[in-house]
Amino acid sequence: MKKRMIATAASIAAMLVLAMTGSASAATLQLSGSSTSGNSSISGYYTYTGDGTAGGKAKFDGSFSSVKLTDNIAGNGLGSALVLEYDEFVNGAWGHVSPYISRTGSSGTTSWNFNDKANIRIWVCDYNTSGDFLNCNRRV
Repeated sequence: MKKRMIATAASIAAMLVLAMTGSASAATLQLSGSSTSGNSSISGYYTYTGDGTAGGKAKFDGSFSSVKLTDNIAGNGLGSALVLEYDEFVNGAWGHVSPYISRTGSSGTTSWNFNDKANIRIWVCDYNTSGDFLNCNRRV
């Protein structure tokens, strides 16, 4: 089933827009908010640092830290998900990674690092038993 991204005009207006400039200094953004349904919420931090250029495009290294996804409405058949989309420099070329469920809700927090990415987009979404992501709200 095709993955669906749903955003209301209000959530689009409220989006956090991140202009990546390729500078060497680190920037940390707080991840907070809910899916448009309110079923899912996220907390934690996203940090990125400019790591030069590749193929004429700025690339970034960074991390996600203390990320927690919470399913706020138990028993409705939906879970909580962090959905990512980005461009990635691999084997000397840029490729696009389409939106996918990176992490789902759990009882704790999780942290991870990334390298050589650009145009990173982050959503908090609900997901169903078919793995479709729904009611997405873009955070970055």
